[in-house]
Amino acid sequence: MTMRSRSGRRLRWCAIGVCLGGLVLTQCVGEPPRFDTEEEGGRGQGGSNETPASHSAGAGRGAGTTGMSSEAGGDGVGAGGAPSGSGGQLSHAGGAPSDGGDRGDRGDGGTSVGLSGAAGQAGEPLQRCDPTGPFTFVENVSELNDEYAADSARLSADQLKVYFSYVREDTGEPFEVHFAERMLATEPFSRPSKMPLIPSASGPTVSANGTLMVYVVDEGNEGPNLYVARPPFNEETSERLEVVRSKDWEYVPYLSYDERELYFVRRPSDGELNSTDSELWIAPRSGDTFGAPVAIDELNRASVADRSPVLSADGLRLYFASNRPTGSGPDDIYMATRSRVGGRFDQPVPVSELNTSSRERPNWISPDDCTLYFASDRLGTNGGTDVWRAERERRF
Repeated sequence: MTMRSRSGRRLRWCAIGVCLGGLVLTQCVGEPPRFDTEEEGGRGQGGSNETPASHSAGAGRGAGTTGMSSEAGGDGVGAGGAPSGSGGQLSHAGGAPSDGGDRGDRGDGGTSVGLSGAAGQAGEPLQRCDPTGPFTFVENVSELNDEYAADSARLSADQLKVYFSYVREDTGEPFEVHFAERMLATEPFSRPSKMPLIPSASGPTVSANGTLMVYVVDEGNEGPNLYVARPPFNEETSERLEVVRSKDWEYVPYLSYDERELYFVRRPSDGELNSTDSELWIAPRSGDTFGAPVAIDELNRASVADRSPVLSADGLRLYFASNRPTGSGPDDIYMATRSRVGGRFDQPVPVSELNTSSRERPNWISPDDCTLYFASDRLGTNGGTDVWRAERERRF
């Protein structure tokens, strides 16, 4: 695996006329999300985030907090677009479960939550690289990282906006969701700022058309729960996603590119912080609703902690983190494939070129499958975990 400096990488791309994600160099940022309040704040030092609990940490990037912590870093994901559009109010409706063979044929089942906006508006991504090929380039996304932990980075489809979890445990509410943007996909992101979501929020995942956000709120004794929000993404436009709520913990959401599946992690509420029985679940969407969730039984294993699901834009490859004994470290990145959307996944294989003796967890995969953002506490990390970027070799 080769490592290059950011400046050398950017010069090489400019020379051949290709930039990160295969976007044209003239593409610029649209209108930024409309935040009601909140200042940027300074930066600091610290732990990591995924399930609610405590971690090592220190002094931090900004005032205020939101989020949810984890064994060694935060999780929450999604492909996102610029938060535009009006959204709408949540509506509740019942749905009768239907039988079927594959997961996609089972129907929603149970109570479902109405969502506004149509799914699948982001368009078909171009295939610029081998979607199952190895990642050959890795770098630290240094402008998002400091002595505290950054994790769960989800980008807009054009890679000009990023939403991520930030941990500063020197405050009463140690977790926050931050946002940054940039003018070109080859350039560093701007200084991140805190989003005015419900306190103790983390793990944002934003729809490809930018009209829906799902994130996690640590509600103390009630544990972490999933919330949905619409532009402008803030506390007032957020509502708990009751359809997936249970006595267990639900966290680390990830919206599929077409918004028809919501992936998340479920873990027993009486489990220890380093529980080894967290599982991957899906809440399917039918029409404008999310239905009752189902476990991804073909991937879940007893006494194994699977988390951080990240789905490719075509819905055929699922990346996730796991502590399976076949891995290299406490958390490794795995990939499972399936032949069609709604079908069952084959057995996962480790993404060995990215895994080390440290923790690695996937955060977001670009629509063309060529760029993977992930969190790691590997050598070269500034805080508890940093956001890193890996790339596959492009065909054009």
